[in-house]
Amino acid sequence: MEIFIAILWYFHILVSGVTYTTTEVEQIIQINQPIIQSVQQDPVLENQILELYEGQIDVVEPDNDLEPIRN
Repeated sequence: MEIFIAILWYFHILVSGVTYTTTEVEQIIQINQPIIQSVQQDPVLENQILELYEGQIDVVEPDNDLEPIRN
């Protein structure tokens, strides 16, 4: 799920500093499947997005129902 969140963060669909529930994130992923699939077809871009995301964002522990994205 981290790569999906990274892609959505990269395209400013998920916003840093806003708290999302797991359900909200899952719905946003579903709605934005075409964007996610297009990025996943380009392994170089996918890698760059993931590296940028990992360098900029911390995600709260997955056992928490909320998955905030913050700086």
